[in-house]
Amino acid sequence: MLLNKKVQAEKRWLHSRRADITKHSELCHVISDPTRVKILMLLNRHGKLCVTDLANIVGVSISAISHQLDLLEHAGVVSNKRMGRVVRYYPQLGDNVFLKIVRLTLGKSF
Repeated sequence: MLLNKKVQAEKRWLHSRRADITKHSELCHVISDPTRVKILMLLNRHGKLCVTDLANIVGVSISAISHQLDLLEHAGVVSNKRMGRVVRYYPQLGDNVFLKIVRLTLGKSF
């Protein structure tokens, strides 16, 4: 059992990391949807894909894929680049340790 001083120190530590906790919780929510996991797996596999290709492969409407991509982009997991009239999306996992854990959790295919 932790001593009261240690408990208080741990509470302060958690309190100081509120922003990280919120960000990680939101990321867990974002990747909890099977369609979004499919999108992430495909982007990781191919590097960049347009909305139309993602919609065709996943088997949902373009508007549904666009909505899911907006959520993923807001969470900082994907980014996009316009190439003429086509917008291509790509994974944006960076050096975030938590995102690396997510990548490991989803397996080698991610």
